[in-house]
Amino acid sequence: MRAEELTVRVEDGPDARMVVCTGELTVAGASSLHRVLRKHLLDRGRLLVDVAALRPTSAAQTTVFATVLARAGGWPHARMVLVAPDGPVVRVMRLAGHDREVPLAADRAAALVRLDSPPDRVRRTTELPQGSHAPGFVRELVRLACDDWELPDELRDRAVVVADELTSNAVRHTSGAGELVLTVDARGLRVAVRDGSPTLPTLPAGPARGLGVVAALSDAQGVTPHRDGKTMWVLLRRSAR
Repeated sequence: MRAEELTVRVEDGPDARMVVCTGELTVAGASSLHRVLRKHLLDRGRLLVDVAALRPTSAAQTTVFATVLARAGGWPHARMVLVAPDGPVVRVMRLAGHDREVPLAADRAAALVRLDSPPDRVRRTTELPQGSHAPGFVRELVRLACDDWELPDELRDRAVVVADELTSNAVRHTSGAGELVLTVDARGLRVAVRDGSPTLPTLPAGPARGLGVVAALSDAQGVTPHRDGKTMWVLLRRSAR
């Protein structure tokens, strides 16, 4: 059976833009769809995506929705809801937990209402510049995100220090920080910095500087290895420590 080619139709409305997707979502189609969704998210900020007639060739392709929303900045500046009463995209999103980041709605009316409330989990992904000015850029990104998400001052202050130390560590000891990922949910704020070095860090004995400061300020921390590097992450809980 011949695969049905992915088609995308855009409808402009007074309250949000609608992107209607039909056909098979392949690897190549997911890349094209990412570009379309990002363009309209950045242009309008409020996007409904009709996926009722969209069929992913694998579960991995459905990550395009959460990825593009995070790279567009997420709540409150970039808002997206998937529209479909059921179907393969909806089922995969729920099973994988991606509906926590990209809400689902059965119809357009419900989706418009859902646009006005933040997702259960908000993620913001930013590529970082190389060089010594990266930590300063990261500090500003963290401040802006904490303001957007109305996080307490105490949590914001800890996050700024932690992000600065993680980025500075990447600049000093690796080829440089490549990406900052900020994620907020009911647990708190997760700060993650990805770099291109596979070498795992050694935690210093004292809390006076560097990763020792990170350990002292965090409620949980860890390192996730990748084929082309690693991600160092820290969880900062909302409640007072």
